[in-house]
Amino acid sequence: MGYMLAMMALVDNGANENLILSVRDSMRPNLSGRIYDNCDEFISLYKDEKYRWIETCKREEKQDKE
Repeated sequence: MGYMLAMMALVDNGANENLILSVRDSMRPNLSGRIYDNCDEFISLYKDEKYRWIETCKREEKQDKE
C-alpha cells in the first residue's frame, strides 16, 4: 500500500511524469506482498483515471512523446 500512496502523492503534487516513472521502475522490483484489512479504498483510488496511467505507461513511450 505504501507504493500506491507514494505514486499517488507524486501525481497529486505535480511531479514530472519522467520522475514518477523512474520511481515506479525503481520501486516495483523490490515490492513484497503484504495484506492489509482495509486496502480496498486505496486500490480503487489508485485504479482511478487520475493514477491509472502510472502502471500502464511504458517509460519508452513517455520519452518518445517529448
